[in-house]
Amino acid sequence: MSKNVSPDNPVVVNKNRFRERAVDVVDIRELGYEAFREQYVNPLIPCILQGVIESWPAYQKWTKSFFHDELGQLPILYHHVSNDGHTLDWLKGLPRTSVSDLIDRLDRGEAVKHFEVSHPYYDFLGQNPELLEDLDLKDLASLFPSGKFLGLDRTDSKAWPFVPPYPPQLFMAGPNAVSSGHYDPDHSHTLHWCVWGCKTVKLFPYDASTSEAMSKVCKLNIYDTLDEEIIAENPILDHLDGWSVTLEPGQVLFMPSRIWHFFRYEETAMSFVARCRSFDDWSGYRAFSEDQQSPVYLLPFFSELWRACDRRDRTWLGQMMASQPTLLVFLTRCVLFFVRVFSRNLNKS
Repeated sequence: MSKNVSPDNPVVVNKNRFRERAVDVVDIRELGYEAFREQYVNPLIPCILQGVIESWPAYQKWTKSFFHDELGQLPILYHHVSNDGHTLDWLKGLPRTSVSDLIDRLDRGEAVKHFEVSHPYYDFLGQNPELLEDLDLKDLASLFPSGKFLGLDRTDSKAWPFVPPYPPQLFMAGPNAVSSGHYDPDHSHTLHWCVWGCKTVKLFPYDASTSEAMSKVCKLNIYDTLDEEIIAENPILDHLDGWSVTLEPGQVLFMPSRIWHFFRYEETAMSFVARCRSFDDWSGYRAFSEDQQSPVYLLPFFSELWRACDRRDRTWLGQMMASQPTLLVFLTRCVLFFVRVFSRNLNKS
């Protein structure tokens, strides 16, 4: 059994022979912040958190009908989904429609998703910042130990994509939509609020044995029964320990840093995701910079998005990304090289 798996909940062996537990449901007002950090944040165990967002105006206001009827005419970008059922089809670009039309299409089962990239050109939240006035993200920041990196608080996303965390995001998808298995390579702790609708989540700890198994199944729909040949060829799958939870409207799932997760939408649903940087030292930054969301990998993608923006809407950094992406990547590579040398020397000393 993984050291990250709480022994308190009974184990259920599912149809694919994974061992699953229900996640704990925790009221932060009863448990307290220190106990939450000791029992869940530090050992990297997920849970459903109560008593965090219930006072937000958005908790009552952000209903499906609010988005469909009151915000329905606002423009929103979306993705088509590839034939495999979960991968975003980037080749079809980023078409635009209205919020109400997107929700109607999701309800009809069309293979589309809204998947935020947290960029002014793309994001619904970025284009409608007044929605953030219905939230109080300080309530989320208080869940975690205080700690700054380069002067930035743990929930401060101003320096993204150079420094985590990833900015807040919205996700929308329709019934039976699934996501590829993945962990979030910005290494942040994640608060996933199921705003409306219902979705099921399977989670697995990040460790050497689990990561090897995840590489075998991350592109599969593990909500279906896997082919016996796949299981026979990968006996490590018989040793997976994790959790499974069905998120109801209004519930907040705490997903610790780098936990593997697979989503399936049981009905049309929208989620709000906020993140908290999990590190405050150079060794943590080095681990992030060597992962899939290293600024070296993200800058070319962000450059394309900045080029799609009107020049008048670009920040100075956005203008540099749009006009000099090769130079910016080269400079970033140089800085990251010295960061890695510096952090290794710190560890040796």
